[in-house]
Amino acid sequence: MRTRYGLWNAEHGSAVMGSDREDHPEQRRGVDLRRSPRHRLVLPVDLAFENETSNALVLDLSENGCLIEAERRIELGETLQIEFYENPELRYKAKIIWGGDALYGCQFFQPIPETIVEEARLWTVPRLIGEAIDGASADQLPIAIRAARSSAGLSAAELARRAGVSRPTLWSWETGKSRPTKENLANLKQAL
Repeated sequence: MRTRYGLWNAEHGSAVMGSDREDHPEQRRGVDLRRSPRHRLVLPVDLAFENETSNALVLDLSENGCLIEAERRIELGETLQIEFYENPELRYKAKIIWGGDALYGCQFFQPIPETIVEEARLWTVPRLIGEAIDGASADQLPIAIRAARSSAGLSAAELARRAGVSRPTLWSWETGKSRPTKENLANLKQAL
């Protein structure tokens, strides 16, 4: 049976990707792309669209796809390139296959190398926290604070309480509306 995303595999109860269109990631006929090992992480990436770029966080990564939290709205079916480690040579084409609010499921057109996935697991959270506290660039700081909070398993209210600031203040830092002082960054480091 054909579903929105491919062929339904009754035996396994999952969508098996398959399509006759060559310009879609579903081209890999007969491969159950959702069965790839997934790794939870918090990794900042750059998204490249046709006429613009945007920051995002990869929250879940496999060789075949990822879950991203994006700063901009992305339409279902939209194609983009995900750039890892601020390296244009590590740009991979993907398609949005589901989304809601700021979270989007992406499927890569071709599987990404295992080394990218493994590097992401090693690179992600410790480096983000260190860069955030030690003076990350202004555009990466909101993402780093949000990622550090998420990786620590803290709600915004709990981190704000521990850091001695209000929740709206923390929100303004996480959205880039304002930047914490050095003293507040030190308090964040201690709270995490």
